[in-house]
Amino acid sequence: MKVLLFAIILLLFSHGLSDYIFQTEKMVKRKAGGIFKGFIEHFLIVLSLNIVLMAFFTARAFPYLVILSILHILIDWGKYKLFKSESLTSFVLDQFFHIFTIVLIGLAIADFLRPFFWGAYLQPYFQVFSTLTVYVYVVFGGAIFIKYALLSPLVYIPRAEITTSGRIIGIIERILMTTLVAMGQVAAAGFVIAAKSIARYKELDDKNFAEYYLIGTMLSMLLALLGGILIRFLYQI
Repeated sequence: MKVLLFAIILLLFSHGLSDYIFQTEKMVKRKAGGIFKGFIEHFLIVLSLNIVLMAFFTARAFPYLVILSILHILIDWGKYKLFKSESLTSFVLDQFFHIFTIVLIGLAIADFLRPFFWGAYLQPYFQVFSTLTVYVYVVFGGAIFIKYALLSPLVYIPRAEITTSGRIIGIIERILMTTLVAMGQVAAAGFVIAAKSIARYKELDDKNFAEYYLIGTMLSMLLALLGGILIRFLYQI
């Protein structure tokens, strides 16, 4: 069971890097505009990261990793055919299908893990990569999720704007809070929010900004809380 979970975590880690970190805004715009170059660029990133995973698997896993890379791009292509622009709905559905295919491929290649990872060495690698995966999804995937949530018609806030500085603050906030929750220091996480609120104190007089700030902060806190709890759970497996 743990070997299977480790295989899936490795694939999730690769996916998180390719979608949340190494995929640029320019690539996203090209894909949204139906420009073939955007899909090719992203495919090469996905394939390269999946090939790096061969360090953990035997050669028998290679065809499956190539298939996963192709499926990744087909899902992206389908998303832009169904949705003409990026939105919270398209992002959530896109990630759901990506994770679904990852689980299926993980089930197929778990037995192809190198013998080295079947013994006592599995535990430290499992902990390291499960932790890194949670951070990638909470910190960087969370930034994308929160951006689309704040721009969603369901959470309409006049003049809401996602700034670069605000995104960086959110990333640092989720890193700190996820770490504190994972360490069991939930109460200390409140100081992070307090410090952030003090820095934005004067801006909170603006009702629109206050709503934008509150929703963004609550979503960020929720993701960090879930991420920290998940890390603690994975360490107990």
